[in-house]
Amino acid sequence: MPSTPAQDEIVPALIEQWDVLDGLLREIPEADWRAASILPGWRVQDIVSHIVGTELMLLGEQPPAPVSDPREHEHVHNDIAAINEQWVEHLHDETPERMRDRFRAVMSQRATTLRELSSEQWDQASFGPTGPTTFGGFMRIRLFDCWMHELDLRDSTGLAGDEGGPRGVISLDVIAAGLPYAVGRKARAPRGSTITFTTTGPVERAIHIEVGEKARLVPAHDGPPTVAITLPFGLLARLAAGRVRAVDHRGEITVEGDAGLATAILDNLAFVM
Repeated sequence: MPSTPAQDEIVPALIEQWDVLDGLLREIPEADWRAASILPGWRVQDIVSHIVGTELMLLGEQPPAPVSDPREHEHVHNDIAAINEQWVEHLHDETPERMRDRFRAVMSQRATTLRELSSEQWDQASFGPTGPTTFGGFMRIRLFDCWMHELDLRDSTGLAGDEGGPRGVISLDVIAAGLPYAVGRKARAPRGSTITFTTTGPVERAIHIEVGEKARLVPAHDGPPTVAITLPFGLLARLAAGRVRAVDHRGEITVEGDAGLATAILDNLAFVM
């Protein structure tokens, strides 16, 4: 995955993602905004607060000073999570109507900023949640984050939606880039192993990994892989993000090859922050 994705691909997809979220926020019943979400410690509204807060920071606004230490919460495990919690606390008592209006206003500003970026600004060195990248690379991560939180909102409220299209394709690019880490570092797949993930559903793809000194993505394998795992695209995304456990979805997953290694991989897929 290139560090700088195409500007004319990411910008429209990210703006589309915000538009989809805007529509979703207007579907969520008022009572559900204060209900617990699938994310530990967060209500449905808190997911929206996180998205809004992150985009406000990209517009230059600093997170408000916390009333209490965010790290006192059990679900806050690092500095990024602590910053997220500052926005959640700041927007805690806003009404759903004000949150919807704030979301629309902030994303409108961000969309204008993105449309006005030069190619030089897009390629400029930056730093994202996964480390050094370019500004364009960071925006690809922003798209994935917003897309993943759309799934969180839908899973929390029972409102179904389309997980495919360009937004899903780009999100799978981000997930695929992290799979070698999950396979090699977390699952400790032995050297010489070859793994293929095949996704079904709205985004279909075969993702090939081989393990040498490090696990890495490869275009294809020379022969049958050590492990072949076939599963729905949405399930792979939720496993990678730590939203669900593979053991609870075995009926949706097909495994060929080394069953023990497959179990180790599936049980260690969560790598998304």
